[in-house]
Amino acid sequence: MAASVAIVFIHSGDSDYLCYSLAQARRSNPKSAVYLIGDEATAGKYAVAEHIPYRGYVEDAKKFAASYRHLNTNAHAFELFCMMRWFVLRDFMRHKHIETAVYLDSDIMLYEEMHYEHFRYYDYDLAVTGVAPPVLVNNIKALEAFCSLMSGSYTDPVQLKSLEERFRIMQARGIAGGICDMTFWEMFMTGDEFRVADLALQTDGALYDRNIILGDGFEMENGLKSVVWHGDKPYGISGKDRSLVRFKGLHFHGPTKELMGNYIAGPDRPGDDTQ
Repeated sequence: MAASVAIVFIHSGDSDYLCYSLAQARRSNPKSAVYLIGDEATAGKYAVAEHIPYRGYVEDAKKFAASYRHLNTNAHAFELFCMMRWFVLRDFMRHKHIETAVYLDSDIMLYEEMHYEHFRYYDYDLAVTGVAPPVLVNNIKALEAFCSLMSGSYTDPVQLKSLEERFRIMQARGIAGGICDMTFWEMFMTGDEFRVADLALQTDGALYDRNIILGDGFEMENGLKSVVWHGDKPYGISGKDRSLVRFKGLHFHGPTKELMGNYIAGPDRPGDDTQ
């Protein structure tokens, strides 16, 4: 079994909030290697992570990009990057001979030591938070299969037609978005070749947050999940019985990214026992 779990971020350019997600990942995982796969904008900037040049792992991602068809109301570059990153992660793990890794979006604050998470989900090939990161890779063959699913969906005429029809129906119903990497995670998780766990499901009184602006059965305040702290651990308040559920990670979207600095954990952080 792996002694530690590598933590990987893939980020284009630099962002004000990136320092918080990197710092929190390092703080909660002092024994793990933390990698930031990025470009010149972040080279040598963050001491808490080892910077890896993105260009060294994009060959297969670019091959995928050549067959990609944009079927989404969001920006082409954004959705394509979200898909290409999985090829980059796969090739990075192959090159570094990394057997176990967790991939984090740069808008995720991580509060769990992933070494223990690896053992908790050791019998699973992958663990995905709903249909989004954090994604724990215990078996690179599962990640390889996921990348093959995406590639095949655009090169096989029957599969591509199915994607086009799905997007057409969404447009007809006035639904924003479309085909994205989350679509393929949804498809992948319906298969039976690999064992995939859902990190968004509560286990032993804890879970990974899918999106801090989604209620998910928790009490809300000012459009966000209410969070109380016990030492350096954040908890949500169940809307059903007001019991506390520990958040192993919090996922910030859109304008909520600017709040990430308020969620840095530390042993000296004041506890909040109010419920």
